[in-house]
Amino acid sequence: MRDYPNTEYGSEAVLGVPRTKISALIDTGEEDKAQGEITKLIVEQASNSDLGDTLYFLARRFERAKKCSINRYSKAMAIYRHVINNWPGSRDGSRARLDILKVPLLIAIETGNDSSVISELDQLIADNRGVSHMGHVISRIAEQYF
Repeated sequence: MRDYPNTEYGSEAVLGVPRTKISALIDTGEEDKAQGEITKLIVEQASNSDLGDTLYFLARRFERAKKCSINRYSKAMAIYRHVINNWPGSRDGSRARLDILKVPLLIAIETGNDSSVISELDQLIADNRGVSHMGHVISRIAEQYF
């Protein structure tokens, strides 16, 4: 990374190393430390065109982190919003726009307030027909039940 900063592998390491570190913090339930590292990453790599992909990955990691509190969903939503606002026309921005809509359904399922999830999911599907990422969203909501 230091020796070959302007190479493909050097560029990947610039985001890959912090992505791995932050993922480990999330996976072990250290969500506040992870959030601090994400903030630092955003500041340090603001001009990196691949930052949106890394942040999108970390938002999804928060969403699935069972060792973190229910607040992990608000952290995931904040990251999704950042991706949407900073990379609106990108693939990551498009996926984040759809993923942010599923988070309230995930919360409802996890907290046991899931009586309206099916009707809300039906509406989400109807509003997003033809969106390629929709299969992932439906799958993720189904996973939450198990």
